[in-house]
Amino acid sequence: MKEGLLQRILVLPGGAEARRIHDEAARVGIETVFCFTDRDAEALWPDAGDYAVHLARGEDEPFSRVVELAVDAGVDGVWAGSGRMGRSAELIEALGMAGITSMGPYPSSLLTLADPLELRRVAHSLGVPVVPASAPCRDLGEALAWIAMAGLPALLRPALGRPGLPLFSSEGLARELAPLLGDGPVIVERVVEQARTLDLPFVGDGQGGVVRYVPVEVTARHEGRPILWERPPAAISEGRRDELDRATEALARHLRWRGAGYARFLLTPDGRPYLLRLRPGLCLGAPTVGPDPLRDAFAQALGLSAMGGAPEEGVELGLILRASAEGLFEGVEGVDPDAVEALQIEGEPLHAGDPVLALRARADRREEAIDALAEALDAVETPGLPLDKRPLTALLSAPAFRAGPLCREAIAARLG
Repeated sequence: MKEGLLQRILVLPGGAEARRIHDEAARVGIETVFCFTDRDAEALWPDAGDYAVHLARGEDEPFSRVVELAVDAGVDGVWAGSGRMGRSAELIEALGMAGITSMGPYPSSLLTLADPLELRRVAHSLGVPVVPASAPCRDLGEALAWIAMAGLPALLRPALGRPGLPLFSSEGLARELAPLLGDGPVIVERVVEQARTLDLPFVGDGQGGVVRYVPVEVTARHEGRPILWERPPAAISEGRRDELDRATEALARHLRWRGAGYARFLLTPDGRPYLLRLRPGLCLGAPTVGPDPLRDAFAQALGLSAMGGAPEEGVELGLILRASAEGLFEGVEGVDPDAVEALQIEGEPLHAGDPVLALRARADRREEAIDALAEALDAVETPGLPLDKRPLTALLSAPAFRAGPLCREAIAARLG
């Protein structure tokens, strides 16, 4: 792409991510068109873009409608993000045929991501470790034989890329496996216990060039949703960091990745990494100061080189605060403005579970960043909107967390 080719882009993610993309697009002179659905009828974020278009709810295959909206809006590019549409090779190919360039991966890359078996094959060929699993199982006997050897719990992962199904007892295997086998082979994946979860963000130029960024720990979840990130992850040797960096770069180069993305790894208690997945878009806790994957993704889309550069010094921890009940976001009180990012617009109605704020704390040492984050969490208030601080307070005050990073099971035990 030549510099200045993009003039207007369709932004498929919503909320705070859409606004962040708009800010970066405006910085380089690109207009944005936000795409909103019926569920956003009362939301205010669609008004933050230069333009907005409505995608009706209930369409079984909205991809053709997205292309139609993009053409009607006069866009020449699209930021598809990491959601379902951003991972759809069909949509990205259809947009390309309409003359609209994706700022994310090529359809060929997305087809690999959509097929767990193919992604595992590619990883094996590059020497990237993956979670131990069976060969593709086409009947119940093959699956039972592998489980008898490897044990439970396990994860049934369909070849078509649908979410894996956890299995804790072989008694339910036939009932769970039969409908999955109707769509093709299934692999039985070992559940890696006592693991941590790391995201490694990167940006590719679509020709094999890759820029990497500092890994982010995203192990902490509450009710299935991420609540805390830490960058860089603690208690990882330089050699292990190098191994993760090389694995991520090898995958991105092989796939000729275009735009921003991240590789997610599980890290076992003895330090062994296993590739879990690749995703387009921005990961939680991606850098916003220093080397910035969003800014570099725009640079690549304009035919420029990604800046990369030396990472910022110290440690950053971040929290996601969510509404504990319905209410109206009327602003933030009690905390340093430099330490908080509003994920909503003032006056916007919210529902229980919606993300409201991101708190960030930077320090030279991890313990100092935890202290600063705990202090900010205690002080922050949102008039008219109750926040659910309990799981976050419990985590930050746990001596075991302050002493070092915790695995998924240990975090779940402390959050109740």
